[in-house]
Amino acid sequence: MDKNQIQSFERAALYEIFASFYLQIPTIDTVQGIPSMLQEASKVLSSVDFEPLIEEAQGRNKLVDDDDKHIKFLQQQYYDHFFIPSTKNYIPPYESAVVDAVIKEGRKNTKWKYGSLWSNSTYHVSMCYDSVRFNPWDLNIEEGLKQSKVPDHIGFQLAFMAYLCHKETICNELALEDNPKVEKEKEAAEKWNKLQKQFLEEHLQKFVLSYCEIAKEKCNPFYLQVINTVRDYIKWDLAARVI
Repeated sequence: MDKNQIQSFERAALYEIFASFYLQIPTIDTVQGIPSMLQEASKVLSSVDFEPLIEEAQGRNKLVDDDDKHIKFLQQQYYDHFFIPSTKNYIPPYESAVVDAVIKEGRKNTKWKYGSLWSNSTYHVSMCYDSVRFNPWDLNIEEGLKQSKVPDHIGFQLAFMAYLCHKETICNELALEDNPKVEKEKEAAEKWNKLQKQFLEEHLQKFVLSYCEIAKEKCNPFYLQVINTVRDYIKWDLAARVI
């Protein structure tokens, strides 16, 4: 499919899929459903190579199919990557921490020194949410995330993009109807589209690029391919926009 044919509702669905990897603990149902969702996504968006991520997702699916006790293992991986700083896989999933990260030379090896939470970018992300009445804590999220009030989490930001795309979709649909507010709805759709581009450029793009550099060293194969695919999708999304 040509990249210019991707509609806002399809972009929203893709951002929702990516957000779910960071916001929801794996379950047997989600692990089993992910490969088919990614295969459908690859049909919608052939410009992005989903195959490495699909292969990793299929491996996780087979693991659960062989013995559903392995779901505990996959759930522990999730916590190790996003909640437990003492693990080798942990990367703080917050823009403020990751974008300002630097390599610190140690006696035995190199370590990443992360930035502080609640930087200026954190407050700006929060303002972006508030400006369009997006509340990330209203989402279906892992229980531990409900206790954290730091808004620049990577999952929240991806969900925010899905929210903006969804708002654009509603306006586009209303613009197709026979009503006197067609032009107004078209203008509103353009506004939502511009907000998406602005947020990608000001936050998610640089956040994900920084995260990818750290992920090469710290993420297991599945979560490495998740962030690599997110990176490629954002690159495509920005390049495909005409506004």
